[in-house]
Amino acid sequence: MPDRDLEFFHRVATRYDRHWIQWFARAIHARVLRAVDAPSAVLDIGCGTGALLGAIGARWPHARLAGVDAAPGMVEVARRRLPAADIRHGVAEALPWADASFDLAVTSLSFHHWRDQAAGVREAARALRPNGAFLLADISGDGPVGWAVESMRRLARHREEEFAPSARVTAMMAAAGLAEGRVEHFGLYRLIRGRRMP
Repeated sequence: MPDRDLEFFHRVATRYDRHWIQWFARAIHARVLRAVDAPSAVLDIGCGTGALLGAIGARWPHARLAGVDAAPGMVEVARRRLPAADIRHGVAEALPWADASFDLAVTSLSFHHWRDQAAGVREAARALRPNGAFLLADISGDGPVGWAVESMRRLARHREEEFAPSARVTAMMAAAGLAEGRVEHFGLYRLIRGRRMP
């Protein structure tokens, strides 16, 4: 995650659940929840304050919950929100869990911040059990939305972030051993699903 973004998320962590960004997050979380199928062990990569992880835990109370975030402030808030969850400070590119630890990995509104997206996808695949699912939800990098987002990013000089086209993301997934690579667009967003091959 770019240092500027890391500092922002650390600074706003205690009030992030009231931030205008939640207007985006709520729609994405709702779509991710509809795609989840009774997990037993869940990892949220870029978990922020733990809102999505908490919603998954409320729906599937027997699931083991884990989350990782690069912003220390977000980790503190998520730990307070979900004291029974395994919340760690770290980055997508070097997940601090053993191979095959989870049957579901999710990430929402985080992927475009990853410094090395392909490495992060490889790490998600590594942490999944065979047939485990990876759900990646973010602002779309395709078509007119992708063009508009990239244009705004360049004008704002946010050159470290990247809203990669879905075809590139699904290619990253395939290279990491994640099959399917199904893309679903909804409004300004997309949900890309992959499944760890046996």
